[in-house]
Amino acid sequence: MKRIAAPLTFVVVLLVAIAGQASAQVSLAFVDTQALIRAHPAQAEIDRLTQSLDGELQELLQQRQDLLGQAQNGQLSAEQQELLQALSVTIETRRNEGVQAIRDAAAPAEQAANVIIEGLAADQGYDLVLDIGSASGLVVFAADDVPDLTDQAVERMQTEYGSP
Repeated sequence: MKRIAAPLTFVVVLLVAIAGQASAQVSLAFVDTQALIRAHPAQAEIDRLTQSLDGELQELLQQRQDLLGQAQNGQLSAEQQELLQALSVTIETRRNEGVQAIRDAAAPAEQAANVIIEGLAADQGYDLVLDIGSASGLVVFAADDVPDLTDQAVERMQTEYGSP
């Protein structure tokens, strides 16, 4: 919830500030930041880490599920009970470490996306650029002619950082 609250607060404050300027006209555009991040070379490492984590967690979760099934039938030895507890801790630890590794791998792509979006906004005179994915919960209505900068942003990402 913390990750959502900060951007939401920022958008609300920004919209109130813009609305406070009675004669100001706001130029708005959308962009799909996930498409932009996928266009960054870091996506290959993000995918590799995600697949590795998923595979590892699936194996650990299956082991835990097997032990939980035995526990329901009252067939767990003391050693298996310890193993079940250790598996639960291991799963949580690996999940947290894996998610952090994925975030670290995504950081350069996120930074590059921000630079590209800011550059396009400045070049084309947009006051506000909303992420299409995040805006769906905030925007009640948007006209069909609100520009989508995604294709331009992806093209710029590939030009400046190379294709993934």
